[in-house]
Amino acid sequence: MANIDFSLFKTFNLLERFKAQFRAEVFNLTNTPQFYGPNTTFGTSTFGQITTQANFPRVVQLGVRFYL
Repeated sequence: MANIDFSLFKTFNLLERFKAQFRAEVFNLTNTPQFYGPNTTFGTSTFGQITTQANFPRVVQLGVRFYL
């Protein structure tokens, strides 16, 4: 399975010479979990249970970039 990532950029002009860029990025947009296989250690209390997630939860990142 694949994660869906999304980015949005908007550039603004500042004082004729300078520019600013607003950035918004979202990783794992749909927040869909991906799991590892079940625990295969016989005799433990978690035998046959899925206890760990293979991917990260949704992450949102905002930023501003200034340049000439």
